[in-house]
Amino acid sequence: ILLMEPPFYRLYHDQYCLVKYPLALGYLSGAIIKNTDWTVQTYNSDFNIEKKFISSDNDHMTGLGFERYLSSLKDHSMPIWDEVKNAILDFNPSVLGITLKSQNFTSATIVAKLAKEINPDIKVIIGGAHATMNGKSVFDCENIDVSCIGEGEVTIVEFLQALVNDSPVNTVDGIIFRDDNNGIIQTPPRTYIEDLDSLEFPLTYAPKIFKDFSKYPKDAFSYIFGSRGCPYACTFCESKSMWT
Repeated sequence: ILLMEPPFYRLYHDQYCLVKYPLALGYLSGAIIKNTDWTVQTYNSDFNIEKKFISSDNDHMTGLGFERYLSSLKDHSMPIWDEVKNAILDFNPSVLGITLKSQNFTSATIVAKLAKEINPDIKVIIGGAHATMNGKSVFDCENIDVSCIGEGEVTIVEFLQALVNDSPVNTVDGIIFRDDNNGIIQTPPRTYIEDLDSLEFPLTYAPKIFKDFSKYPKDAFSYIFGSRGCPYACTFCESKSMWT
């Protein structure tokens, strides 16, 4: 299984990038390695070693930058998409997991399309805030097979075990999936993980499984989740959808 952060900043300017280890990939990979026999690679496709920091004295996130962003979504021959394709080809996964925020959903649909062009049998599973907020509507993208709703660490393990055992995926709580007749099926919601200390530390396996680990600065691994959820319900934020 290849767990991927899809590109976003690099669509505006190739040297704008996400210079950190996405914690979602760290937690998910830890759960998979601890509880299954699957081989895992994590990949932040929004990273470029020749990074350039966004500043207020340029227009790369607006103006010409936004034009490039739109062009990047249309032109799948651009270098960033070649990099994504090569990462998929090199690892040759049978499952591709993509973590989603709303701003990178369109990019993720392109990643899913490229993966299916490489191997139509790749199972594409998405998760994260955007997947949880938007439910069945994400299946407007024909290349998405499964969506994980809410916390994914137990769900991904059960999903992979179902694939190994050739069991029906409708036995896995907390997912929405496309069945053989192209219908969209939702299973019962998954309860929250009771003991968060049961999760592996996100960086435990990073040196072995994180693509280009040695090229990241040390502070790329200094981020933490300081709390679980949020007590507020701001109209512009998905937290209330994710944690209630």
